[in-house]
Amino acid sequence: MNEAAIPADVRQLIEESVAWRMCSLAFERPRNGWRDHVASIASDSGDEVVRSVAELAKEQSSEELFLNLFGPGGAISPREVAYRGLADPGHLLAELETIYGAFAYEPRSEECPDHISVEAGFVGYLRMKQAFARIVGDEEAETIAAEAAELFLREHLAPVAHGLCKRLEDDDSFYIGRAAMLMRARLGDIEVPAIVEPSDDEEEMSCGGGCPL
Repeated sequence: MNEAAIPADVRQLIEESVAWRMCSLAFERPRNGWRDHVASIASDSGDEVVRSVAELAKEQSSEELFLNLFGPGGAISPREVAYRGLADPGHLLAELETIYGAFAYEPRSEECPDHISVEAGFVGYLRMKQAFARIVGDEEAETIAAEAAELFLREHLAPVAHGLCKRLEDDDSFYIGRAAMLMRARLGDIEVPAIVEPSDDEEEMSCGGGCPL
């Protein structure tokens, strides 16, 4: 199916998927092949805001910057467990693994399942599944993917996205700050569960797989 033949509602879902993919990339450690993916979004996305995040990422990103911000001992936690108060980390990670497995989502990521980049990538994956289901006329599959995305956004990704925006002080001159604002805009009016601010002197913990909290 060529681009001209793609219905507007399907194109909208594809653009939504691309937006979440850009958010996922923005919160990943820049590594081999990362810039190629970002450059592709910068040139191909039909959304001006998404393209602006990609362009800033190409200009500003570095592994050192990423690690200073999100690495072990970094300034900000990019993980859901840090914003979920007394939630049990092991239970949360197991829940996420179950959700990902149910939709055959296998992220090629070095990050833990509750990392914002993995979660944003999952939402983009679900939006693409919606688009494909709509193209082939599978209403049941489309409904399942749509409902799963809305539930995941509300119960998992929203606390992290809003928490990150607050800690990044809505700095849209910085590609990661602009990506956080993009996520918050995509969340719309989804009700956000209570956010717990991570303590600056919070000790690092481990999820048992070598990924620091």
